[in-house]
Amino acid sequence: MRLGKSEYRNQIDPGVPYDVVNMKVRQCASDDLVRILALHLSVMRLTRAGIINFALISAGMFSFGGRTAMAGFVPFLVAFMSAIGWRRAYQRILA
Repeated sequence: MRLGKSEYRNQIDPGVPYDVVNMKVRQCASDDLVRILALHLSVMRLTRAGIINFALISAGMFSFGGRTAMAGFVPFLVAFMSAIGWRRAYQRILA
């Protein structure tokens, strides 16, 4: 799991493995930064995955037509709710 591109990580400590840099950041960072990193790695990724996955599921269900298309509104609703949750979590990070 990476927090960013290797070019940014190499600016901190060139040639040092990701795990070492990750632990260095978590040990030396403020409590707020550690909280933001934990939020980004958990809530943000889960809600983003929910948006994409459920939107694709609903698109597939809509393409079948009939009753299956009507059932496609359920994953579409879940994708929409995930988008709202992602936006709210993102706004909390910026606040």
